Amino acid sequence: MLPDGTRSRVVIVGSSRYRHLDPLPTVAANVGEMGKLFTDELFWGLPEENCVRLLDPDRPAAVLDALARAAEEASDALVFYFAGHGVLRPDAYDLYLALEEGALERWWHAVRYDDIRRIMTDQAKATAKVVLLDCCFAGMAMMPGMGAGAEIGDRVRIEGTYLMTAVAETAVALAPRTEPLTAFTGAFVQVVREGVPDGPDVLDFHTLYLRTKSALEAVGRPTPQQRAGKEGGRIALVRNVALHESSRAAVREQASLTEQERRSLHLPPARLRDLLAELSVRDDDAAERLLRAVGSMRTEQGVAAVVHEVAKAGGAGQAGAVLAGAARRRPASLLALIEALRETGQDEQVTRLLAACAEQPADRVTALAAQLLEADDSDALDVLLDAAIGARPDRPRISLLVALLAAGLHDRVGAVLAGLGSRLPAAQTVEIADALRDAGQEQAAFSLYEAVAGLVAVRPLGVAAQLAAAMHRAGRERQASDLVELMAAGHHTRRERVGLLDALWTAGAPAGTAERLDHLDDRDLLDATLHLYTLSHQAAVRRLMLATLGRRPPGSTVRTVIALHDAGLPMEARSLLEHAAARPPADVVAVVTGFAGTGNDSYARLVLERSLSADVLAALPAELRRYARPALAQLPADQIVALAAALPAEAMLWVLGALPSGVDPGVLRVPAIALGLRALPEAAVRPLYGSLPVPPSLVDAAFSGAYGEPAACVESLLRLAEPASEQRVYEALAGRPAPDVARILEVAPRLMPAIAVLGTAATQLELLILLETAGRRPDADRLCAALRAHLPLADLCALAAALGDATLRPRANALLGLPPEAAAEPADLIVTGLLQDVTGEPARWTATQVRDRARLDPRTPVRHVVTGTGLGRGTVVVFTDTTLTCRLRRGQLVTIAYRRFGAVTVLRDHRSTIQLRAGGRLQSIEIRNAALYALLVRIQEAVASFDALRARLRPPGGIDAARA
Repeated sequence: MLPDGTRSRVVIVGSSRYRHLDPLPTVAANVGEMGKLFTDELFWGLPEENCVRLLDPDRPAAVLDALARAAEEASDALVFYFAGHGVLRPDAYDLYLALEEGALERWWHAVRYDDIRRIMTDQAKATAKVVLLDCCFAGMAMMPGMGAGAEIGDRVRIEGTYLMTAVAETAVALAPRTEPLTAFTGAFVQVVREGVPDGPDVLDFHTLYLRTKSALEAVGRPTPQQRAGKEGGRIALVRNVALHESSRAAVREQASLTEQERRSLHLPPARLRDLLAELSVRDDDAAERLLRAVGSMRTEQGVAAVVHEVAKAGGAGQAGAVLAGAARRRPASLLALIEALRETGQDEQVTRLLAACAEQPADRVTALAAQLLEADDSDALDVLLDAAIGARPDRPRISLLVALLAAGLHDRVGAVLAGLGSRLPAAQTVEIADALRDAGQEQAAFSLYEAVAGLVAVRPLGVAAQLAAAMHRAGRERQASDLVELMAAGHHTRRERVGLLDALWTAGAPAGTAERLDHLDDRDLLDATLHLYTLSHQAAVRRLMLATLGRRPPGSTVRTVIALHDAGLPMEARSLLEHAAARPPADVVAVVTGFAGTGNDSYARLVLERSLSADVLAALPAELRRYARPALAQLPADQIVALAAALPAEAMLWVLGALPSGVDPGVLRVPAIALGLRALPEAAVRPLYGSLPVPPSLVDAAFSGAYGEPAACVESLLRLAEPASEQRVYEALAGRPAPDVARILEVAPRLMPAIAVLGTAATQLELLILLETAGRRPDADRLCAALRAHLPLADLCALAAALGDATLRPRANALLGLPPEAAAEPADLIVTGLLQDVTGEPARWTATQVRDRARLDPRTPVRHVVTGTGLGRGTVVVFTDTTLTCRLRRGQLVTIAYRRFGAVTVLRDHRSTIQLRAGGRLQSIEIRNAALYALLVRIQEAVASFDALRARLRPPGGIDAARA
């Protein structure tokens, strides 16, 4: 069915005049003829007002405006046609449709094809869209913009749009001056005007393309191309005028009948049955002729009625003759006849009719199949295709298969072919597939090949390899891979595999599993390689060798390189060395070891030259380093330093030794090699002193022993470190264990304060014990001085107590600044220190009165007295050297030793009265003095902190453990 002309629009553009390109005078005639095709009632009958003709438009906007208007108005079909020059921009593969002022270097005077496409895509509401291009370089409309000859139909494909273009990208469209129309448009117009004999009622664009292509190729003209989105190829815009010729053929057939036979054609079925019975007795040929004429000339229901009548009378042969005549009817009429037969309960006769149709020429069968597909009559279509293809496997109709596939019946034909492949002998299936492939129907052929892949794989190597290559090009990667795998399974020996690889590589097929030569030993692999080299497959052989050796131990690479060198292929040997150099470091070392062991020192050096990296150098044994030294010597100093920075200590020192004398100190300003700089001459390192940002992490490395004696390494780091880095290094040193610190005190003059500020109490204690027991008293004295300068009194007292526990009382007293023989309680010292900062109130009582009221011994020193504000009458609080004593107004005494104060809880009740909880008892001292409360809290916290630290510092093993 043709689109509704009132709801369709056509835009025909032709450019015949050019100022900078050759004129195309025949284009003017193209515009007229194409307009007639679309508006003539014989072909489509589009209203004149719906067909816009633009001959020689002067600007691109005129073309785009016309197309945009048509796109807005069309709801059924939209057609755009252009004839003229096509040009490509110099800097891109974009197609432009040149107008009068357009040219290669004047592309802005041309219509960009992408703008046409955008209108067709974004603005067009039509259900059927068609683009026809008749211009030189028109094939660029199907190129991806990536190079000459590369098709990109997907790039310009528009859903529901059909595209037909005159020529390929780099050809020049032919416009012979001796012909009235350009080559492409002339062939297209001729096909439409002549129609397709015995074809469908309307001609879709796929049919028009095939006919136009054949016409152009027959006279050696450029081959047109097409692209169809979805069912774009089934869009039809013109009637098949050749059907009139079919009608005339029917008239000629009727004329061959006698007058009596012509009058008998339309007799009632029963009378016609009787006449045929009499006629068959007298003249069997005449009866046959009349039966066939009935089938071709009566109406569809009339034919159905006659078939029913003669079949009912037992005339199966006569019914078959009628159906044979009916098989020559047009597809639309056959569909009506099939419906009539079904309506009259003659399903069996439908099958016989379709079998008769299957005997018709390929174009007739194809036209009927297309009509059945469109009518969604799958039952009849399956019967027809099975009769036409599957019922005669002994003589397959290749031309019919090709025509059916070209008509878009891929799925249906594929199903029939699948069934056919299961019934046919494998050899015959291959023959059919070969014929289909020769006819250009590769996908259908590949489907058949898949069913008999085993037989395909044993065909001559060249043939099978070409098939694998074709499958690969067609995107059937899995099938190509499976075929190659079958071929490889049948060609296992070295000689067979060489022949197989030669065939595959020559055909351009992916060799896949055929290149897996793991089953060959090194000798056979080398022989295969040398043989294939003689067949001009050097690049493929190199790839094969590299892949195979990459899966083998490094020793195989060593043996193969040596063998290739001995065979006179040093360049190939070197290519394997490049590959060996890219292997993991352990493999590289193994290869170097192999070459060194066979006396091939030059190859050992070459591998290391190509693979020189920190990972390889780190894995390289000391005995093989001499092979790497030439490669190191060729590197700039900064690259040597970069390698050294990434290496472990011993390898770093060796690599830094490769630096040239007089190296620029600036190159050495790399913190990671700070410890390695000790291996360099003093003159090279001295300019770096005090300027290197040494990371604290190097402190751990300095004590590892890998770079030498730790004290010397630390001394070197401190010399190199810039001020900020030096401080961080000291901080890291302060966190080291005490034995490490003791080893470096002489080279780290500022370490004592760092230990006092940043070191842990355990480290400080351990270091004091270590120095004291080692007889390093000057160092211990300096450490004590640093600790007294930086630690709180409670922390000092805790350290002193721990030293006392370790029977180092003199050192404990020295830490506290006391005489060696002094025996002071640390908690008493803590409280005494706190009381020194307390400001006393004006004395209300004399010292004697205070001692009397607190019931203290007259000789007891009084450090601090609290009386007055907040205290009840007669209440006094006395701080001595060792105890807190409180005399309450009722005469009760509360006494707590300072050493017990860590376990005391200082509270205040809701009346702000101070309460002390000690030993599980809660005692109120009836005092509301905030200053006293604060002092008691400070004392309790200080003594508690001392107790906790002392407990942590007390070694679990006792005195002996502390000394150890």
